[in-house]
Amino acid sequence: MRRGLTVLAFATVVASIGSLTAAASPVGGPKATPAVAPGVGAAATYKNPPNPICSIPRPAGATDYPIDCEAGVGIHNEESIAVDPTDPAHWVASANDYQLKVSNGGQISAYVYSRAKVTFDAGATWTTHPVPFKGYTGTGDPSIAFDDAGNVYFATLGAAGDNLPDVLVAHSTDGGNHWTQVRTASGKGSFFSVSVFPDHPVLTAWGDGNVIVTWIRYVFGPHVIIRSAPMVAQASHDGGATWTAPANISGSDPTCVGLTSANACDQTWGNAIAVSPSGEVLATFYDTYEYTPDGATNLGRTKHYSVMLDPTTGTLADGPNLIGQAYDGINEGDFPVSVDGRQTLQDSEFRLLMQGNITADPTDATGNHFAVVWFDDRNAAAPVPADPYAAVTNSDVIVSQTWDGGATWSAPAANLGWRRPCSPIRPRGTRGSPRRWIRTSRATRFIGDYSGIAAVGSDVVVSWTDLRDQACLFGGCAAGQGQYVARMP
Repeated sequence: MRRGLTVLAFATVVASIGSLTAAASPVGGPKATPAVAPGVGAAATYKNPPNPICSIPRPAGATDYPIDCEAGVGIHNEESIAVDPTDPAHWVASANDYQLKVSNGGQISAYVYSRAKVTFDAGATWTTHPVPFKGYTGTGDPSIAFDDAGNVYFATLGAAGDNLPDVLVAHSTDGGNHWTQVRTASGKGSFFSVSVFPDHPVLTAWGDGNVIVTWIRYVFGPHVIIRSAPMVAQASHDGGATWTAPANISGSDPTCVGLTSANACDQTWGNAIAVSPSGEVLATFYDTYEYTPDGATNLGRTKHYSVMLDPTTGTLADGPNLIGQAYDGINEGDFPVSVDGRQTLQDSEFRLLMQGNITADPTDATGNHFAVVWFDDRNAAAPVPADPYAAVTNSDVIVSQTWDGGATWSAPAANLGWRRPCSPIRPRGTRGSPRRWIRTSRATRFIGDYSGIAAVGSDVVVSWTDLRDQACLFGGCAAGQGQYVARMP
């Protein structure tokens, strides 16, 4: 499916350009230019920055504001954010942090490293720190979690030369200022033989030093035809120093259409995980009946499932149990289709990942109450036209709950509605070939597959990709991609 690995499969982008500059943020103000080590250059400085890298204050009176402080044209998407259970003013965020650099030959190189952005004063000041995954040429798809003792964990994917990405985890015992790297799983292989391709690691933590990370393991055969994509989990009980072996946790069910066997739940994506106050660990995922041949997206509608994991080993303890049907298929005309052949919204070209999320009720002493959310287009007039500029979408946030640890789930119901796309749109009749990151007269094709949210007492703090700020490239300026944060009651 390679949903999150887009950020890691970058190559040098060849273009004829006149200049590459960064416009000042209208909210955050101009960014300070980082010091460049003599004889090293800006690109190498970005790869190996000092610690801390930089800091940025919250603008006076701002309710939502940018938290990136690195200079240059920086693109940010796929945000994660977590709140320290021992200190509600201590938050750690991350995103896919791209930096575009121009070589002397006029080539634009995209460097991607997920940074740790830390605040100890509830967002008044954010400081950016590198997460030193040595030996990797890029990192992306970040996920962040705290355990009960205030240790913070950082999961991501790491690209290393020609090898397929590895699943990486780092931890910090000083709130995110300094990190220790650990590699958990390898994705070595080649697309011309059977390959293991990990994607989208998501982690949860509890107690002191207990961590479980889930990810999707894509297995490809010759000619990039997908063979299977089960969900995998690994557990650690020493803060990430050692890990259990990767375990297939998506299992099988009569309602699944399998690739390796008739009812294997191995056309999965959209994994999420949560732990309850009593230590029950639930993970959720989607399973489709038809991938595209390269695994890039689901052609058919997906079903949402939950599984219970053994907190000691990370192995499958119960399930999968069906939560409900998601109305997200291309075959059924649930969404219009982008120029890249992916689901999108009306008047848009950015791809959608209808990935759900799960949380445990912190007030439930039994540990059996969980809630799941996702979004789909069930309330649109189907079939929706494939052309996004002829379509009308009506996406809603869907909620389902369990009070018995995931054995049964309430009927999925719409909770919130989104009637319009949440990014700049381009004029009708200019379909063309959109640029990938910044929009000129054409639409943005990628704004990331997920955003971050965490509870702060009775409030929530959220982080997302925002296109209000300008970025200048190719001699022109258009909407950039900034990482923004807001706290809301």
